[in-house]
Amino acid sequence: MWSVTDLLRGGLKGSQYGTVILPFTVLRRMDCLRRNDADRRLAANAGEVTGDLVSDSASTVAIGHSQVPVDQGEGNSAAADSGGAAGSGEGAGFPDAPDDLAHLLLAVDDEASPDDELLLAETVDRFVRDFPAAVVDVLDSFEFASVMRQLADARVLRQVVSRFAEMDLSPSTVSDQEMGREYEELVRRVTEASPETTAEHTSPQDVSVLTARLLLGPDAAALTPSGTSITVYDPCCGTGGMLSAVEGFLNDLGGSSKMSVSGQEINLETYAIARSLRMMRGADPSGIAHGNVLTDDRHQGETFDYLLAAPPNGLDWKRQHDEVKREATELGFAGRFGAGLPRVNDSSLLFVQHLVAHMRPAGQGGARAAILFTASSLQSGGAGSGESEIRRWLLENDLLEGVVALPPYLLPNIGVPMYLWLLSNRKPLQLRGMVIALDARGHTATLRRPLGGKRHYLTDQHIARIAERYEAAYGDMSEGSPEVGGEDGALLLDAQDLVYQEVTVNWPLRQHFTVSADIAADVESSKMLARFDEALALLRALRAVTGETWPTRGEFESAFSIALKNAGLSTELPRSLWGRVRRAVAVSDPGGEVQTDERGVTLPDPDLAHRVRVPLEQDVADFVRREVAPGHPDAWPDLDSVKIGCVLPQAPFLVSGPGTGFGPLSTVARRVSRWLGQRATEGLPLLRGTDLQTAVTAADLPEASGTGQALAVCTGGDVVGQAGNWRLLPPDFGDSVTQLTVLRPLGNSGRAPEDFKSSETVVTL
Repeated sequence: MWSVTDLLRGGLKGSQYGTVILPFTVLRRMDCLRRNDADRRLAANAGEVTGDLVSDSASTVAIGHSQVPVDQGEGNSAAADSGGAAGSGEGAGFPDAPDDLAHLLLAVDDEASPDDELLLAETVDRFVRDFPAAVVDVLDSFEFASVMRQLADARVLRQVVSRFAEMDLSPSTVSDQEMGREYEELVRRVTEASPETTAEHTSPQDVSVLTARLLLGPDAAALTPSGTSITVYDPCCGTGGMLSAVEGFLNDLGGSSKMSVSGQEINLETYAIARSLRMMRGADPSGIAHGNVLTDDRHQGETFDYLLAAPPNGLDWKRQHDEVKREATELGFAGRFGAGLPRVNDSSLLFVQHLVAHMRPAGQGGARAAILFTASSLQSGGAGSGESEIRRWLLENDLLEGVVALPPYLLPNIGVPMYLWLLSNRKPLQLRGMVIALDARGHTATLRRPLGGKRHYLTDQHIARIAERYEAAYGDMSEGSPEVGGEDGALLLDAQDLVYQEVTVNWPLRQHFTVSADIAADVESSKMLARFDEALALLRALRAVTGETWPTRGEFESAFSIALKNAGLSTELPRSLWGRVRRAVAVSDPGGEVQTDERGVTLPDPDLAHRVRVPLEQDVADFVRREVAPGHPDAWPDLDSVKIGCVLPQAPFLVSGPGTGFGPLSTVARRVSRWLGQRATEGLPLLRGTDLQTAVTAADLPEASGTGQALAVCTGGDVVGQAGNWRLLPPDFGDSVTQLTVLRPLGNSGRAPEDFKSSETVVTL
């Protein structure tokens, strides 16, 4: 079938071949099935076939192992209107549509006519309208009529129709199983012909197979007996690759399990591919729906045994925001989004909640789900954010079964490592309250020819080994198991350890006061000054003390009051202007005077304040007193700022375990001592203490401007922070500058975190 593309070269782009090959293959298969059914009816009338047969109405075709009569309603209005007579009504000038493709070319045989190709396109379209509504829906979703006009304009439509008419795709020649395999291979070739454009709506076969294996593998024994029936759902099914992988896994088990498939897809063409793939296998395509699943859940109220999804990475949901927020507000947990709403720039965690809402309740047998994410879903959003609350909800309801870290460059459109989350509301007893963390990043092979951004792939051996490791940990959570905590084993995380308290720790605001020419100009440009009648006197006073410095606020105010009087100020300086001048002349100084408010309460330094994570079960004040105060006795926690947060740290996936032994920090890392001045850091990302635990990459940070202090450069692989607040920056974090302490692994300017963690010496910071 792919050889037909030889006819398309020059007339169509390679990325457009699929728009021709796939719908014509569907049409020819349906044509052969209908012809086969007609032959069976003739044989039955001749007494050659016994048994119950379908009604010998005008036309039927087998879809999903059932005979579907031709819809003579709206979907086939063209055929109904023609009344079997050519030359009248809208169809005037066009012949009646023949009953199969083989005779269609004979009906339009005037090749010398300049309108021959256009006439053929119209005839094929009328031919299509005689099929059942499900077939017409698929072909319309492929925009088949437009494709035929394009082929007619290129003067190759007759050749394409002729080539397909010669193919025998009848069930006696090509079984449903064989047809399904052939069609799936066509879909694969279409995808590989344009990986960048198709990647958003399809998952690579190796990733799909692994996902299906991890999803169903632990239940393999229960799925083997004959007669087992399961329901499977993919809310963003794309071309149906993951659903096909589930079906392939069931076939490999060798049993006779029956699978009912449901799915939804937003893109019309890939929706058509998913439905047609079901048709080509002889399966029921009706469970595949079209629409935006976030705002139009076509399977609302349904629950399923197994669910899987690879939602689009980093896709914003601004256009769906109002509808999603309305559902979350009005329905809460009675709807899909009761746990919280993530930031509008990434919809990933909305799909998690959607899957959970469609999981079969535990009281009815429960369900398992698998969903593919980037690292941002593990830890994006700070304590109290929508992302954090969604993760916390999953853990508190014991729905997160495991997380598997996959290699980078597995997908054509994204190069960062992916993480496969496994969800379950029927965990085995030994796994309750625990989360499996499995590092599978080392299981990969390199493609000889990259497919878009896909450079790596998983072999069958890789998939088998990853599944074996996960299933071993799933079935035996004892500490002595070789698959738990060993060099090649999974890690067991206590779900409670992933939830934490976060509190702001403050340092006193210390300042001295100085007046420079720049400060005087800054005050002069203030809008407040324009509304002050004696602005000139104020400016004269500032210029009079320019170049002077005072160690305390009291000394500055005393000296400036005298300057104001000498400048001829006849009224009291308004409080708002006093505050504006004080802020302008104040300079941060680690050895300066501690500043207080009017009540004598110490003011915190906003540039030094940072968020500290405290274990959930510990008292916040005691933790700060024990961990922070010994080195910083003037620091204090703001207990009103405490929030509950939840992250799934990347660290468990970076190495199987730390090295043994302890030693001085100098044997592992060095402190970055190269500091840049304000001018050199202007516009660079600034990593502050408040952003340390929440920023996913340097792109999330504000720009450095006007800090008045020298800054250090930090990058992925560095350990950054200060007392009670440290973080190992991920490899893909990027470069930024910071006032915090930067520790860098020895021997590299920015090694990956795993190199730091796997050093022979372990240091507790």
